[in-house]
Amino acid sequence: EIMMQTGLDVVFSDCDNVFKSDPFVDQVSFGGMIRSGRYDYIYGRKTGPAGPIETEIHKEPDKANTGFYFVAGSRKQSGIRSLFEAALARCDSGCKDRVGGGDRPCDDQENFWDLLVDTLRGRSKDSQAFKCFQHCDSKKCKGIATDRTFKYCDMNPFEFPEGSYAKAKTDQRLVAYHANWVFGKGAKIGKLKGVGLWGFWDSDAKQCRQTTH
Repeated sequence: EIMMQTGLDVVFSDCDNVFKSDPFVDQVSFGGMIRSGRYDYIYGRKTGPAGPIETEIHKEPDKANTGFYFVAGSRKQSGIRSLFEAALARCDSGCKDRVGGGDRPCDDQENFWDLLVDTLRGRSKDSQAFKCFQHCDSKKCKGIATDRTFKYCDMNPFEFPEGSYAKAKTDQRLVAYHANWVFGKGAKIGKLKGVGLWGFWDSDAKQCRQTTH
């Protein structure tokens, strides 16, 4: 809705995705990719318990972690609107199905990625839907009009890892950490403490504590 009303680009972040440093600087994959203007959607990889794998970066995944992403709302607005409205409709339907006993997960992130895959496979009936999906620097959509092509790519998962990455605390590339793979406030706080990204607020002094980060 914000994108459609303002025509602005949008960065979305879950509340359990905590930043260690500025994600928008040129030297960081996320900031550099946004500034390049080459991508309509920049997302984080979904990784297993082993954490990110170097050789998988920029390879199209089966699933993505959409808890932190950039979407270019300032261009290709018809296609972007079609994609996000369809994802919201699927999420709403999934939630209703779940309440009524259906087995579709009530998960906005899973629904968005599944919808993207369905559209990629030509299953959308919306005339405004994108006709081709180009992942990172592939040449898949050569010859397709730019405004009908959705260009998307993953940010560096070592800079923006999930909670599955056991070596995140010691990885000097860390820019933000998504405390997922656990449920509940206490477990998420535990994850953030584990990488040194919790405890900066002094509730007595009502101000942030001094930090070396």
